[in-house]
Amino acid sequence: MTDRKQALQDLLAKVEAGRVEWASIKLAFRPSRNNCISFEGAFFGSLDAALLLHNAVLPGWWFSIDWVSASVTPSSHDAGVWFQGVNDGNPSRAWLVAIIKALIFEAEQSDLQTDPAPD
Repeated sequence: MTDRKQALQDLLAKVEAGRVEWASIKLAFRPSRNNCISFEGAFFGSLDAALLLHNAVLPGWWFSIDWVSASVTPSSHDAGVWFQGVNDGNPSRAWLVAIIKALIFEAEQSDLQTDPAPD
């Protein structure tokens, strides 16, 4: 498991619990200070900040927000891949959860491509 994937998983747990720490954000989104600031804005309710983060870290991905959830999916729609966050009154935080889940997926895919095949 990569350090980034672990940092994202730790951050996801904190966001889903409704708390955030600057140090955790920095670990997951280093070295981009702009992404960290957008993350924090999204956590506290800014849809504009969530959109900035989405476009920065998931270029080309589609998103959807409704009364129940926020979801993101690659524009290619390959294999029905999509990630969702539950909207519990903070749609930007639901979007943030979906973004983090997608980034964890990308980290897992990267791990699969870099791991040597078993003998």
